[in-house]
Amino acid sequence: MDKQAVEAQLCQLPISQYAWIDPQTIEFSDRIRYVCEHECPMYGTSWACPPAVGTVAACRERILSYPGALVFTTLSEVDDIADLSAALATRAPHEAVTRQVRDILRRFSPDVLTLSTESCAICEHCAYPDAPCRHPERMFPCVESYGIVATALAEQNGIEFYNGNIVTSVLNGSPVGHIISINGNANYNFIRSGIVASLDAAIKQTGIDMTDARYNQTIRQYYHVNGSQYVFGYTTFGDTTRDVSGLWAYNKRIMNAIKVDPYALYQSGDWTWQKVSEIAKAATVRNSSGTVTQYGLGISGAMSVLIQLSLANGGRLGTVDSSGSPKITLDTPNNREAFEQLYQWGSVDKTVLGNADDMAWNAIDKEFAKGNIAILAGGAALVNICYEQGMKDEIGIVPVPKGPRATGYGSQMNIGYGYFIPVTYQKDAAKYLMLMDELYMPYEGVSQDTLFKERWISRFTDANAYKLFKSMYTDTAHQVTDMLSLFDVSWGDPAFSTVAGNVMRGTITPGNAIDTYADTYQTVVNDKFDGYKITGIKNGG
Repeated sequence: MDKQAVEAQLCQLPISQYAWIDPQTIEFSDRIRYVCEHECPMYGTSWACPPAVGTVAACRERILSYPGALVFTTLSEVDDIADLSAALATRAPHEAVTRQVRDILRRFSPDVLTLSTESCAICEHCAYPDAPCRHPERMFPCVESYGIVATALAEQNGIEFYNGNIVTSVLNGSPVGHIISINGNANYNFIRSGIVASLDAAIKQTGIDMTDARYNQTIRQYYHVNGSQYVFGYTTFGDTTRDVSGLWAYNKRIMNAIKVDPYALYQSGDWTWQKVSEIAKAATVRNSSGTVTQYGLGISGAMSVLIQLSLANGGRLGTVDSSGSPKITLDTPNNREAFEQLYQWGSVDKTVLGNADDMAWNAIDKEFAKGNIAILAGGAALVNICYEQGMKDEIGIVPVPKGPRATGYGSQMNIGYGYFIPVTYQKDAAKYLMLMDELYMPYEGVSQDTLFKERWISRFTDANAYKLFKSMYTDTAHQVTDMLSLFDVSWGDPAFSTVAGNVMRGTITPGNAIDTYADTYQTVVNDKFDGYKITGIKNGG
């Protein structure tokens, strides 16, 4: 399928986000079917719902028979988010877009399976089970009716999933939970939707001190919005609620072959962009026909690495001004150099294996685990990937290499998972805060060091790698957060998610990318926040 041709037509539709995915990466669960059967009133009443769609195993087999899939979202606005009828009325426009997307895909491939939102509502009374479906061309089974874990699907592919179960459940007066945990980057969407309770009164009533070290201070500061606290998180249990995304791994076998020790370079302060360029060239191997058989660098998420390079050069792609308003800051010397370095590695040196449109989301990680990449740029997940993929070669861990304007090393720290209480339970917020406070009390007689070691030590064969990995989590000198990650646009919005990859592949120059997209990015962020202010942190975030 010609994805570029498809995307040229998709961009004419009111699609908010989309991603091409490998069906093999889709998570299926019988638990989803259990919820359908025991909690959904549509079960057994529609051709679009179980059991009519078949067993989860049959649905999975049907999905996996396709070579690729497209997931997308639409975005609708209502005057009053608390108006349930208005919120539910946005479903029809989404279904109309779904049909348009289906028709576009059919121009390139006649066999298209289409799944959409909730149960089919075309007919007042479905013909099931007495007669065939009256409108098979318009009837789309629900994504979750197939046993697909929609939240996992969204998270894996950088898709925001906030207008589905969580929002509608709160609007229905029956939230999916009394306390809801969501990746921190997505919480602004819920705050804007008006479904998140302010915690100010509950904090005052309970006397809980969220400046205590047990609480995730990044979440506390960044989700103090318009003068109120809405979201909270923890650092207890080995600080597992955050993710070090600024972490690079290297293959020790390959490094030994070219007589380079990245960890020693880090210790001496010589782990720099220039040094990585030299190593990547030395480690890239081509056969007699010029085909690369071993890459110096692996980059599965170009935008993520661009953010890392900006931070490692003393820059930030996104900040907060003195009023609390989010600002895009692409056009600074620090950031221009980050763009240029990504371009140099990918388009000039040609030492990078980077995700192409027809590759699975984790293809680069798997190639590293196979021993075909010398250095892999990524995050803490690398450790688990190597471990779980059965990597035979030993790995080492280093921070993101320093840029020419950096004064030291810094590792990007994602905000992590936060908790919020739905407005439905506003009056009981103090009770739930106290409950969470008790749950996250440190284990008596068990240190945080022990808890962290229990979680991670088995992933490492190198004591130095583990020591450095731990310091990235615990030493604030290593922890930097770019507000662009917090704005939650760098992956989901096509304008953001594609530009870094295009720079890396050389389809646009760094200067043109910055000059073309800086204003566009600011408009996207302004629309996302819609006047909301980040009042917990100012002047650069």
